[in-house]
Amino acid sequence: MSLYKVKSMDDVIIYSIIGLGMFIIGLGIGYTATKRYYSRRFIQVAKECESVRTIAPLIAELERES
Repeated sequence: MSLYKVKSMDDVIIYSIIGLGMFIIGLGIGYTATKRYYSRRFIQVAKECESVRTIAPLIAELERES
């Protein structure tokens, strides 16, 4: 009976470590995806600002995102 409790506690620790690892990997992937999206969007807005020679597209984008 004592061995069952030890094995059960080992399983809890192992699954907790796996869960924590998956959480950290998910945060990393989410951060990377968000960073790429906003970097690409910033480049698009910068090109729009350059073509119309005003910051109106930047202001419109700020209003859209907030």
